[in-house]
Amino acid sequence: MTLIKLLLSAENLKLSKFEAETLFRTKFKLKGKFASATISISEKKLLALCESSAMIKRAYVNDQKVWRFTQGRFVAREPQKKPKFHPAMLRPKLARLLINLSGAKKTLLDPFCGTGSILIEAAILGLKPTGSDIERKQVWYSMKNLEHYKLKAKLSQQDATELKYKTKFDAIVTDPPYGRSSTLAGKKVKDIYEKFFISSLQILKPKARVVLMYPSKLRFKIPKKLQKLASFDWYVHRSLTRRIIVLALA
Repeated sequence: MTLIKLLLSAENLKLSKFEAETLFRTKFKLKGKFASATISISEKKLLALCESSAMIKRAYVNDQKVWRFTQGRFVAREPQKKPKFHPAMLRPKLARLLINLSGAKKTLLDPFCGTGSILIEAAILGLKPTGSDIERKQVWYSMKNLEHYKLKAKLSQQDATELKYKTKFDAIVTDPPYGRSSTLAGKKVKDIYEKFFISSLQILKPKARVVLMYPSKLRFKIPKKLQKLASFDWYVHRSLTRRIIVLALA
């Protein structure tokens, strides 16, 4: 057994702790900015998990530093670096965080894929991502951005409120539309979210997670079959705080 100590990002310590617990599949004790646990893990596995994290800044084994994050490691995939841009693009660090909260082992679906930020990070992590969007142009944007980084994902044009897949997924990770710069296809935001949840129930594996982000002021109903595991607020600017919610199929 090894004493692991992690220095977490102070942007949101509870959120950082939840990400670490999902990645390491164990509970951590939080003290200040540090999370600690005594677990059985190889150094190779420890380093790989830290490297995949969005919120771990340093890692210690028995108080000896063994890893620290590389400054600017997401820079090459920032929105302005991608060939296809959209005002509502998700930044890579945040996309990585959402994926990590899902605990996906192999397959992942983003049914509001837009320009492919989540798909790109999922592919880098070695997952098999699938993406869809109601707008054909957005699907094409995803394809071009994935090609730019020499990554692959299954893509299709679909309405997220009427998902049609023959296979089931380990997780759904998504950033649904909510603003003027997003495509709503003439539908109300609340209706899109609620119908998406109902549609997703048919394509999730048992105990699969749904991770999504939305404006904290938005209100909608979640089906009883989806149990809320956690929620966290992420401050964006004065007029917008986004809420990250983690659900699990009961």
